[in-house]
Amino acid sequence: MARIFKVSYPQLDIDWFKNLLKTNNLSLNKKLSGMSKGQRGLILAIFAITSKSKYIFLDKPLDGLDLIIRDQVKQMLITAVSNSDTSVMIASHNLEELDFLADRIILLKNRKIEKDYLPGEELKTANVAKLQMVIEGELPKVVSECGHILEKRGHLYVVLFKDYNSKVASRIKRTKAQYIEQLPVNSDDIFRATFEEDYRLRQSAGKRTNK
Repeated sequence: MARIFKVSYPQLDIDWFKNLLKTNNLSLNKKLSGMSKGQRGLILAIFAITSKSKYIFLDKPLDGLDLIIRDQVKQMLITAVSNSDTSVMIASHNLEELDFLADRIILLKNRKIEKDYLPGEELKTANVAKLQMVIEGELPKVVSECGHILEKRGHLYVVLFKDYNSKVASRIKRTKAQYIEQLPVNSDDIFRATFEEDYRLRQSAGKRTNK
């Protein structure tokens, strides 16, 4: 396979490729079809990295991989970008994982860019808040009107507010919640805040069609 790839990617560093196989305890002589899904994913990632291409495009490279192999792939990608003039673009549905890997995230909708941000900046400045609240009895109107409940365990709620501002914050403070704590916002939360309404509208339209 390395010799075949070398035809398409002349800069493929076969010594580096073999070294990464050895480092990750992968056989040089075993057939790809005889390997596990995780091993195949790891080998293809190694091929991409050692190709020394200026741009590497990966489609869900971490899907189906166990925790240890995912960490190995992520570390190899970081090393490839750090040590060479390489840019990596990853298509993925696992946004939370990309928060710690990507320096730029683009959310697409209908083939158009819906949101384009740098994780570190956007997660601090986005008009989105995630609160952990202890609420007994009826839900406050500010929660039902402005929030989206992500999790409920007894009286403990985790609520996402996508249009969080001083007015909403003031309404929350006036509730009878026994405890309120602001939690860190991640890219999953940004995605929910951006697309949640679209999903609800589609579901409503689907129900009306079924009727």
